[in-house]
Amino acid sequence: MPYGTPSAPTKTTELTTTAAPKLSGPLQSLKGIGKLAVSRDGSLLATLTGFGTSVFEVWNLSDGTAKRKIELPNPVQGMAISSDNRFLAATHGKSDGPKTFSVWNLETGEAVAEHEVVQAGESRFSGDVQFSSDGKQAVCSAVVALASIDVDSGELRLLEVSKAATFEGAYFGNIACSPTDGNIALAVVGGNGSSIQIRDLGSFEESVSIKPRVTAMKLGFSLDGKTFVAVCASGEIRAWNASTGEATAAIKDRTARIVLTQLFSVSPDGRFAVSRALNPSDLYIWDLGEETRLELGPDMVKIRFRDFTFMPGGRLAGAAFGQSIQFFDVTKLKPASSAK
Repeated sequence: MPYGTPSAPTKTTELTTTAAPKLSGPLQSLKGIGKLAVSRDGSLLATLTGFGTSVFEVWNLSDGTAKRKIELPNPVQGMAISSDNRFLAATHGKSDGPKTFSVWNLETGEAVAEHEVVQAGESRFSGDVQFSSDGKQAVCSAVVALASIDVDSGELRLLEVSKAATFEGAYFGNIACSPTDGNIALAVVGGNGSSIQIRDLGSFEESVSIKPRVTAMKLGFSLDGKTFVAVCASGEIRAWNASTGEATAAIKDRTARIVLTQLFSVSPDGRFAVSRALNPSDLYIWDLGEETRLELGPDMVKIRFRDFTFMPGGRLAGAAFGQSIQFFDVTKLKPASSAK
């Protein structure tokens, strides 16, 4: 379905979030966190620490105890926890070296699969890692192919980009798996065109195709799978109905530096999105219902976020330089005075 004029945004006057998790044990004082990932039910939190080498720790949020620790000899680009809490997946490798896609069993700590998916010297690798809604497939963008690992067998499947695009120089950018069905959103990029596609992970058949006339840098779904959102290279935040491809929001803020967006997260209800540019201080929070940018709260202004993710209850969990994990309620924020 072609890109269309945004429909009237849904106006919500009152939104609530659950209380922030009570961190305890070693997790309460853990610092130097570079990446975060939360399980779909909010019971597990994965943290990544280390420079050069990487240390994964998966924590039980109910009591702050460590469930599993995994060490790698090289940097990690992306990570995710499966929907059934059984597996952790990650892409890793040195910046100028080949990239490996791995899956670990969180009960045993053993590697289920390790596959080299990107050759050395490939600069277009996004590092995005996702799990299918049923938790049976771990997926990453391998530039010229979509890499999928069956978590039970460890087998790798590669879907060539030529099955999704016919224009010259096409490659897969960022990806996002729907939390509720077997679909995946793909940013297909190339010198002669770009598009966002929603396809079935099993058959790879296309259900929605959107040509926003710009390159999508980051993609994300709401927890109910009804809305997907993109940060576009044009400096816009756009949202669509995941079933029909109908545009539901488009925000253009000339004061926001989002062209080099590195981090992105969508709230469970699809109402809010958070993006961070190359500079950790360039953090932006977007109200997709009101189609505006929000003013950061006083507890967020001076924080240099290394990573963040929305919790299922609606709180934003953030990891900052030299600080432990903090939680924020974005529903209390007001529209930014400089937003246009």
